[in-house]
Amino acid sequence: MSSVRSTIQQDFCRSEANYTAYTLAFLHFLFRYLQELTNDNLSTQEKKQIEKQLVCSLHVIGELHHHLLKRKNLLDSQLNLLPNTPDPDPSDNEALQQQLLRFKKLLTVHRFQLAPDKQQCLTIVNHLLNHYQVIPIINQSPSYVPWVDQNVSGSLWKKESGKHDTASID
Repeated sequence: MSSVRSTIQQDFCRSEANYTAYTLAFLHFLFRYLQELTNDNLSTQEKKQIEKQLVCSLHVIGELHHHLLKRKNLLDSQLNLLPNTPDPDPSDNEALQQQLLRFKKLLTVHRFQLAPDKQQCLTIVNHLLNHYQVIPIINQSPSYVPWVDQNVSGSLWKKESGKHDTASID
């Protein structure tokens, strides 16, 4: 049973690494594909067709990701076969996260022929991003002080120094 457990763990780790590599490559392809869609030589009907293919492709990535998570959950919690499995390489996850963020940014600025197609694409990408740690960037220089009226507090904040000036209330 130990050799079977080891084989399952190795196969799972290999399939998880292959999934990440495939997803990165496929997202890169879709990114370039969407950039080419801005070509003016395409008719509206061709653009609609390409956008439908984009939705289908993202749906496949989402389903593969869902399958991987469900399989990991089954092997780990139900069959207790993955307790010694190393976590995926953080740099791979970071690369995948960055590619998803770049793709999401491109999706948001792209003018889709049909709004539901854009919404489906963004929903799938957001769902995928939920599985990767996103480090938010917090703006530490607010444009107003919350306890003072916004019109007044904007003049209280010195943006060039990043320090609050309490003596200059207008």
